[in-house]
Amino acid sequence: MVTQKNRIQKSNALMVYRYFDKDIQVERVSAHHFGVDGINEVRYAICKEDEFGYWFMCFEEEFERLNKEG
Repeated sequence: MVTQKNRIQKSNALMVYRYFDKDIQVERVSAHHFGVDGINEVRYAICKEDEFGYWFMCFEEEFERLNKEG
């Protein structure tokens, strides 16, 4: 439906979803960019709050690399 409306209106849309992942105790974010011709890009990110209340956010592939390193 989004791609049909975008084609008619010749517009773009960005849909962002945020949800909690109980398995690894982090917030996950997925962002979907819909262009005039359909989905252009989908990106996934991880958000985590530290003990001081500050939020850390990185792309999923960076999070996987950080977990392997340390």
